[in-house]
Amino acid sequence: MQLPQPQILDSPPVPAGNPDRALPVAFRRLIEAVIVAAVAAALMSGVVGGAFVSDDELLIENNELVRDLRNIPAIFQNAYFPKFRDATGAYRPLTTVTYALNYAISGKDTRGFQITNIALHALASILVFVLFLRLFPPGPFAFLGGLAFASTAVHVDAVAWISGRPEVLCTVFMLLTFHLFLSFRKGPSWWYIAPIFLLNLGAVLSKETGLIFLVVLIGFDLLLPGEEKRSRRLFRSLPVYAAVAAGVVIFLLLRHRAIGDFSLERRLVPLIFLSLPERMLFMGKVFIEWLRLLVAPIHLSVDYSHLGNPVFSYGSHLEILGWLLAAGVVVLSVFAGRRRPVIGWMLLAAAIFLIPVSQVIPIGVILSERSLYVPSIFFLGALAFATAELHKQWGTSREPRRRAIGSAAVIAFITIVIVGAAPTWSAASSYRNDFDLWKRAVSAEPKSARLWDNLAAALLKRNEIDSAINAARLAVAREPLFAPAHTTLGMAYVRLAIFEADEDLRRERYRNAEAEFQCAISLPVPDNIANLEYGALLVAKERFEEALPLLQEALGLALNPRRSYGLFAQALAGAGRYGEALAFLREAKQKYPLDSTFVWLEGIVKMRKGDLEAAVEDFRAALEFHGMARTPEYLVWLAEAYYKLGRDDEALEVYGWILRITHRTGESFTARRFRALINIRRRNFEDAHYDLKILEEAFPGDPDLKALQEKLDAAVRAAEEEKKLEEDAETTGDENK
Repeated sequence: MQLPQPQILDSPPVPAGNPDRALPVAFRRLIEAVIVAAVAAALMSGVVGGAFVSDDELLIENNELVRDLRNIPAIFQNAYFPKFRDATGAYRPLTTVTYALNYAISGKDTRGFQITNIALHALASILVFVLFLRLFPPGPFAFLGGLAFASTAVHVDAVAWISGRPEVLCTVFMLLTFHLFLSFRKGPSWWYIAPIFLLNLGAVLSKETGLIFLVVLIGFDLLLPGEEKRSRRLFRSLPVYAAVAAGVVIFLLLRHRAIGDFSLERRLVPLIFLSLPERMLFMGKVFIEWLRLLVAPIHLSVDYSHLGNPVFSYGSHLEILGWLLAAGVVVLSVFAGRRRPVIGWMLLAAAIFLIPVSQVIPIGVILSERSLYVPSIFFLGALAFATAELHKQWGTSREPRRRAIGSAAVIAFITIVIVGAAPTWSAASSYRNDFDLWKRAVSAEPKSARLWDNLAAALLKRNEIDSAINAARLAVAREPLFAPAHTTLGMAYVRLAIFEADEDLRRERYRNAEAEFQCAISLPVPDNIANLEYGALLVAKERFEEALPLLQEALGLALNPRRSYGLFAQALAGAGRYGEALAFLREAKQKYPLDSTFVWLEGIVKMRKGDLEAAVEDFRAALEFHGMARTPEYLVWLAEAYYKLGRDDEALEVYGWILRITHRTGESFTARRFRALINIRRRNFEDAHYDLKILEEAFPGDPDLKALQEKLDAAVRAAEEEKKLEEDAETTGDENK
């Protein structure tokens, strides 16, 4: 029996015998495409104007590679996460190039980045709608399927979060490639091959998801029937397969040159210690969550690490249920695929894109909503196509029971669209800042230690230290062996100690911080960040010899290289090993030639050594370095060097910069303290009194301020005595005359 042919069209079908309706149909499709794009943009627009959140700071705000378009060649030679080098295994240079383009247009104004993400999502929604038009029978269901993709809340993580752009950008490139592939199948032409190669190369350079797109293309030729035999169809599509494979090969070569192989030994992945059978078992639990999010994305928690606590248990009812559901979906796809090959192919494509992110190969997260951006195309497409077929077969039947089933299918699909769209606006709006994001996540999944830890970090960023400590303690209470929560708690204690006026309490806070860092390092699954934070604390406490091994470990793990290199160099200098520190920084400059931080650090080492003039030259060179931000942390050193050289006017100018650009109290304290010292030395006592008054209000009882006040009082008394002596001398001189 001849199977029904899928409609692979370049334009919507025109009703037979009525060519005059071609224009109205085309116009209606255009209006539908505009509506799909408008819905996609409108539901995500709540995020516009918000701040950088989570990884945005690492990938954009503090990433020097995106600050100048001349860095584009260097972008292709670096990992996606510049702080961690090869620790995550991610290589997405084209995505980083789009960040650089946004930065060139609007700087650090987040609106440009967010509008770009929303525009890409609107474009992807149009491409999905057109794809459904080309594959679906005539009717409204291509439009409904496009609306479902445009509006579902499960896409918020990929669109509202700026760092979710790799998913959307890769999807746009893959959809464009697939549309060209469909056109190639209608009438093979070599003109399609070069664009297919370039578009697929763009997909894999945007995100690694593009690596498996070739399997989806081959599956389309295998599963969808046509007039030609399968072998003939596969043979005709060989040029397309070769073009796609060439893009994959180029990506792998570029990636290997930039960050090396795919070894997982140093990757920041959660389930690397599980065997393959254990990970396969765990997939059952993950599959249930994937399915729930696709059908009803109404309980979004941003992070799904709670699925792995406990990581797995043989015979768990959730894992068994997950595998039963997966088997049911496979059976359904095979059964449906025999009658309607488009449905079988779409379910297969969704599964292909989900397998790599289901812990067969452990990745950086257990499950993420953004990973559903591509699979949702095919899942929602399969649902829409099935609904269209049910409505076509039964919805117009004269038999009431059949007609009721057809109508129920349509109502069910529309319900899925509405339910999926309902939380989209509020979920997108929560991405305006870290605090709102993790507060929403915690309310959705209060048992997750990782979410409480992320909320603690957001509170720490807002300088709400007590609340941050409480949130970190809740994370530890939920999972005592979760090392990152101990690290965050240690960082909060350090911040609390900095602002503590009572010396005994300050020492206690530091002891608490050390205990938390040591705990994080010693747990069965340690938090490597703790090595860096503990080392930073020891450098601040001038315990340089103790800090060196911790910072060396952080360097070996490729954790935040800029900070690790800088702290290690300072520890070497503090230990009196100035030559080693300078040699180490020269090596760092060769490894990261675009990072001007190391020029500053050379100046700091020279300053510790006592070579103040050379230090000032390095600081000036760093300020002139392209892309160098005036970071208060480093400007304090320049001002101090000027102060020690007696160049008070230049020191005051730098302190003015610091006080204008900083919102961080610690650096403001240092700047005002040194400015007060300069004003005391220059006998600008009113200005010194003003600075001390502000400092006393912020840090009442601080011993450093007490000493500074005594110094100011002594200077005032000395000035008054000098003035009195001068007046006495003048009086004596007048009497003598």
